[in-house]
Amino acid sequence: MKFYIILILTAVITIQGFSQNISSDNNYNKKTNNHENDLGTTIVTRQNGDWSSTSTWQNGVVPTASDVVIIDNAVTVSGDYSCNGFTVNSGKSITINSNYSLSVFGNAMNNGTVTLNNGTSSAYTHLTLYGNYFNNSGASTSAQGSYTRIEFYGSSAQAFFNNGSITNKIYGLSLSNNAGLTLYNSTFPIVRVNLFNGKITNSNMISLGDGSTFGLVQRGVAGATSPAGSFDRSISVNVGTTGTYYLRYDGSSTAVTTGYEMSSATSIYYIFSNSTNNTTLNQSVTVTNGVELDGGQFIIGNNTLTMNNALFTSAGGTLTGGSSSKISFTGTAANATLPSVTLNTLTLYNSNGLTLTGNVTITNLLTLTSGILKTDVNKLYFTSTAVNPAETNSNHIDGYAVMNARTVGTGSLNFLGCYFAAGTDNLGSVTLTRTTGTNAVYTNNNSKSIACNWDITAGNQPVSGRNMTYNWFSAYDNSNSFGSANRAQVYFSTDNGTTWALIGALANPVVNSTQRSITINTTHYSRWSIGAEDSPLPVTLSSFTASVSGSSVKLTWGTASEINNNGFEIYRSEKGLNNFAKTGFVKGNGTTNAPSLYTFEDRKLNTGKYDYQLKQIDNNGNYEIFNLSNSVEIGVPSKFTVSQNYPNPFNPVTKIDFSLPFVSKVKITVYDITGKTIKVLVDETRNAGTYTVDFNGSNLASGVYFYAVTATSNGNDYKEVKKMSVIK
Repeated sequence: MKFYIILILTAVITIQGFSQNISSDNNYNKKTNNHENDLGTTIVTRQNGDWSSTSTWQNGVVPTASDVVIIDNAVTVSGDYSCNGFTVNSGKSITINSNYSLSVFGNAMNNGTVTLNNGTSSAYTHLTLYGNYFNNSGASTSAQGSYTRIEFYGSSAQAFFNNGSITNKIYGLSLSNNAGLTLYNSTFPIVRVNLFNGKITNSNMISLGDGSTFGLVQRGVAGATSPAGSFDRSISVNVGTTGTYYLRYDGSSTAVTTGYEMSSATSIYYIFSNSTNNTTLNQSVTVTNGVELDGGQFIIGNNTLTMNNALFTSAGGTLTGGSSSKISFTGTAANATLPSVTLNTLTLYNSNGLTLTGNVTITNLLTLTSGILKTDVNKLYFTSTAVNPAETNSNHIDGYAVMNARTVGTGSLNFLGCYFAAGTDNLGSVTLTRTTGTNAVYTNNNSKSIACNWDITAGNQPVSGRNMTYNWFSAYDNSNSFGSANRAQVYFSTDNGTTWALIGALANPVVNSTQRSITINTTHYSRWSIGAEDSPLPVTLSSFTASVSGSSVKLTWGTASEINNNGFEIYRSEKGLNNFAKTGFVKGNGTTNAPSLYTFEDRKLNTGKYDYQLKQIDNNGNYEIFNLSNSVEIGVPSKFTVSQNYPNPFNPVTKIDFSLPFVSKVKITVYDITGKTIKVLVDETRNAGTYTVDFNGSNLASGVYFYAVTATSNGNDYKEVKKMSVIK
C-alpha cells in the first residue's frame, strides 16, 4: 500500500506580543505522480468504519491512489491516504480526523457530508485535490477546529463548488496550479489563502479572516519556479476592527506586483517580503504593525506607504523608492526606523520621532509635523529639486542633513537654517551640510559652541563679500544663555573643526523664545559655527614657530582673531621629560578680529634640546594649550667668549655670561683698580656650554673694578679681562 504524506513547514512568529502562525507554507512535498488518468478499480464501502480497515470496504480491499471510491456509509480517515477520486452519496459522510490527510488525484463529488475534523489539536487536517471539488445541492462540507486545509494541486483547470453549506471557517485554502482554480456558487469563508501559483477566478467570493483576529494571504513559495499566484477580483477581508491582516510575498519566478489582496483592505497589519524577484506596490497602503524585508526589493513605486505605529525590520531585503514614492510615519511608535531609500516625500507625524538606519534621499518634500528625525551616523540628502524643510524647535532634524549641489549664482538661497543673501559675485554651484546635535558641538575646556554647524562649499568664492545669516533653534543653544548680556559670534574653520577663527561682530541672536539668528559678511566659505560671549571657542593660532640664536630661543606666534584673550604663558621642558615650567608671559589683545603677532625670547639656555608650549588664558580663566610642533636644540658654543657684564654700571648686582667650547677648568676673579683680589666667583671644572654668573657688589664702594675669566682645557689657556663700574 502506498502512502502519500504531505509535509508542513511551520514556524511561529511573535510580533509585539501577538503570536500567530504566519510562516511560509512551502507546501509540503508535492506529489510527483499524476493519477488523474491512471484509473484503477471502483471501490465501494460496505459498512461504517475507518478508511484503513478492510472490513469497511466491499471485497475487503482498502483503496489506493489509483482507485475511485464510493462512500455509501460513514467513513473516517485516521491516517494519510489517497485515492483517484471519491463520491459521497446523499446522507453518507467522510470525516478526515485531526492531524491526518486525504489526497484525491481526480474529482471529489460530495452529495452528503465531508468533515475536516481538526478537533482541539494544533496539528493540521488536509484535503488535497488534483481535480475538482463539487459540494452539490443538499450536501455539506464543514471545517471543525482551527487548522483545517483544502489544497488544490492539479495541472488542469480546477473548480471548487460551494452550495452554501460551507459556513465554518476553513483555515487554509491553497492553490498550486498554473491552470488556476474557479470558485462557484456561494461565499467561501477562509482564514488563510496560499497562492503558491495560479489564479483564483471569482475570488470576490472569498471572505478572508476568522472574523475577529486574523487573516493572511501568501503569494508565492520559497524556491518557486513558477510565478506567484493571484486573485482576479477583490476579496472581502473580515478580521474585525482590531484584527490583524497579514500579507506574505514569498518566492516567485517573476517579479510580483501586489494585487486584489490589498484593494479591499483599509489597512494591513503586517507585510512580509521575501521574493528575490522583487515585490512592487500597486496602490497606497497603511501598515499598522510592521514591514519585514527578508529578500529582494520591496518597491513603493508611485504610491504612499503609511507606517501607522509600524516598524521596518530586515534580514537581507531592501526598501526601494523613487522620485514619486512617499512614506508617512504616524502614531506613537517608540522605535520607528527608516532604512536607506529615495523618496519624493517623507512625512513624520510620530511624536516619538524617527531614526534613519541608512542614507535617505528626498527629491521633493520633508514634512515634520510631529517628532524629531534622527539621522544617527547616516545622512539625509536633499536633491536640487527638494524644498527647504520647515522645522520647529520641537520638530526638526537631528544629525546630518545635506543639501546636494544646486546653482545659486548671484541670487539668494535659504536652506537648512543658512541664508545666502543676493550678491554681485557669481557663486556658481553650492553644497551645504548642516550638522546638529551632539556631533555638532565643539568644546574648549568649559566653553562650547552651539549644537549646530554648517559646512559650505561654493564653485566660486565671494570676492566682493556675501552676507550670510545663520538661523538655529533654542534646542541647539547647548546651554548657552544668549541675550544682550551674552552675545553670539560666528566662527569659521578651514581644517574641519580643528582650529577656529572669528568673523563678524558680537550680536544678540535672540529673535524669540525659540529662534536664533546672526548675520556676517564673508569672502570665503568653509565650516561655520556659533560661540557665546561668555563661552567662546578657542582662540585660533595661525602660526607658532621657534628660531635659535646662540644660547637663546625666539618664539613667534600669530592669531587670526581673538576674543576675551588675557594673554599667553610660556612653558619650557627638557625634551621628552614633560617637566614644563613657566618661563614667561606675554599680554594678549583682548577681543579683536584683526591678526596679531607675538614674540618671546628665552635666553641663556644651556646646551640641550627643549620643548615649548603656550597656555592661552581668557579673562574668565578658561585656557587652551598649544604645543610647538618640533623641539629646539641649543648647540655647543663654537669658541670661548666672555660678555660684558649687565647691567653696567650696576648697584648692587650684575651678571657675567661666558661660553666654553670644551670641558674646562674655569676661574672668575674680581679685582679692584690696584689689582687686589676682591672675590673669586668661580673656581671649578665645567662642561662645554653657556653660563651666567651673578656678582653682588653691595659691600663695594663706587668705582671701577675688573673681572678676569680664565679657562684651561687640554693644556690650553684662555683668558679675558673686562672692566665694570659700581655706582652708589
